[in-house]
Amino acid sequence: MLKSCYSVSHIEIGQLFFVKIVLYIIFVLLGVYFYYLVSQFFINFSFWIERPYQVAAIPEYLLDLASRPRTVYPPLLHLLFVWAFPILLSTNLPVEILRGDINLSVIGYYVIFILIFSFIVRLQWKQGLKKYQSTN
Repeated sequence: MLKSCYSVSHIEIGQLFFVKIVLYIIFVLLGVYFYYLVSQFFINFSFWIERPYQVAAIPEYLLDLASRPRTVYPPLLHLLFVWAFPILLSTNLPVEILRGDINLSVIGYYVIFILIFSFIVRLQWKQGLKKYQSTN
């Protein structure tokens, strides 16, 4: 509790404070949705592979990886997990917005990636349902 009070006291309250709070909430929700998409993406493989539990844990590993600031990762991992598959943005963007480190190109890329990834996961789901066979 002490740490959260300390960090909240270092947020500058100005004219854009409430905008930052609204953006923070939006990007936390987008991060939750992104994590849902990642989980669904790997769970959908159960239509094609026999033991899906082997890939079902990957989203948990990715979320654990994303629980650290993106600046601690070497350039190659940073490039991979910010631009190729932006799992680090899902956990880092809300905090960066509160701190005032808003980069509109990164935010735009993240939103576009989520929209495209949503389409891919939906398409994957539809293709999986075509392959699905009941065990009865």
